[in-house]
Amino acid sequence: SVTYICQSAFEACGNLAGLNLPANLLEIQSMAFRSCSKIAEVVLPEGMSILGSYAFYECTGLVSVSLPASLKCNISGAFAYCPSLERITVAQGNTRYYSVNNCIIDSQYDTTYLAVGCITSIIPNDGSITAIADYAFCGSQMTELNLPSSVKWTYNYAFAGNNFTSLNLPEGLSEIGIGAFSDCNLLESVSLPTSLRKIGIQAFFGCNSLTSIHIPQNATNIGEQAFASCENLVQFTVDSKNPVYISVGNCIIEEENKSLTHGCKASVIPDDGSVEIIAEAAFMNSYITEIEIPASVTEISDFAFGDSKLKKVVMKGGTSLGQCAFVRCYDLTEVVLSPNLREIGDSAFHSCIALTTITIPQSVTFIGNDAFRECELLEEVIGTSSVEALGERVFFMCVSLKTIVFPEEITCIKSQTFYVCESLESVTISKTVTVIDFQALYGCTNLKEINFTGTMAEWEAIQKDGETWNWNTGDYVVKCTDGTLANDGTVIN
Repeated sequence: SVTYICQSAFEACGNLAGLNLPANLLEIQSMAFRSCSKIAEVVLPEGMSILGSYAFYECTGLVSVSLPASLKCNISGAFAYCPSLERITVAQGNTRYYSVNNCIIDSQYDTTYLAVGCITSIIPNDGSITAIADYAFCGSQMTELNLPSSVKWTYNYAFAGNNFTSLNLPEGLSEIGIGAFSDCNLLESVSLPTSLRKIGIQAFFGCNSLTSIHIPQNATNIGEQAFASCENLVQFTVDSKNPVYISVGNCIIEEENKSLTHGCKASVIPDDGSVEIIAEAAFMNSYITEIEIPASVTEISDFAFGDSKLKKVVMKGGTSLGQCAFVRCYDLTEVVLSPNLREIGDSAFHSCIALTTITIPQSVTFIGNDAFRECELLEEVIGTSSVEALGERVFFMCVSLKTIVFPEEITCIKSQTFYVCESLESVTISKTVTVIDFQALYGCTNLKEINFTGTMAEWEAIQKDGETWNWNTGDYVVKCTDGTLANDGTVIN
């Protein structure tokens, strides 16, 4: 009587070894049997029309799949990361799909897609296949790829997670989709054809054995993080006839905009004026450990070095530091900021857990939300006198921070600025402050003194967020110019 199997119904049932589906079944929804590692055979009944995304994703013991003539829906991703899959067939009479050489072919569109493949697939070389669909061979653990010259597109994650050691992609290929060859950890070399025009976002992400890449002359669109998280990548070269990109210092540079778009472990940013912008995510997830940013650089974009292995940064240039520019650089211990830097963007150093000290240049006027959030070892912040505005949660859970001085231009200490800064002992607040917001000093259990540059009356006049601004703080005193107050407002002297 069962006609529907709902989303994730049997997900991760690791001991489920047999699957007998009822004749009246119409639909299996997404992830219904995801990660059922012992299922060896799937026979979908005739009359079933819908198979949800990732329905049998990561069924690592799956060997054989039979699809009915009634199945008409998009099945991309349904059998991704099934490395034991050897046999896939479609019943006669299906008007959308047919099977050949253990490949499922989608003939619904003008472009003929290879929809699902497996480790034993032989891609037809008769000119019929023009595209490899999303997730078609994802996680199949293939060791060799013979891609016909008729294929113009390999779409998103088409060959991700396979065991190729080398790739010689054919002339005729025009586009490599998002993550198409990502996480191919054994891949050592790639030859890209001159016909290639687009390399998608994260196309070769996580190909840890890849050491070099050459960008052909017609590849004029390279997506963000196309070669990120490639642990051993040390060389970029670009064809001299490429009208968009050049390579200098093992960097890929968009020449017209003077924008460094992709870096690697061995990159050296040129100081000849050819780079003015570090583009968004240019070094994100890279294995570079040290970088010097030359004076010619004016902009460091969002996520430029996020999640990288950086230990040391010297900024000789840069007037703006984008959001999350160094987010989650867990190994970062030394930072020298540009003397021309004007603003530090939201979450710029969020979770830089090894950073112990930071000197803010006198040129900086703005520090954004969460800028140093969860920098667990940050003890000292030097030179904040020029800052005119601070965002929210700037030092949220900086549990090692001991003292801070607010500049005179600050009028508001925003919500959760020092949330659970449990080592904080001293804060200097200017009399220009008119508001102390929600949980600004919450959980500062070792707070001993607030040094206020105004009078006791001016302190009392500050708009404070009820009791929440100083919940669970230490037994501090407020030192004003005309006396000292206890944390309950009582005059001590």
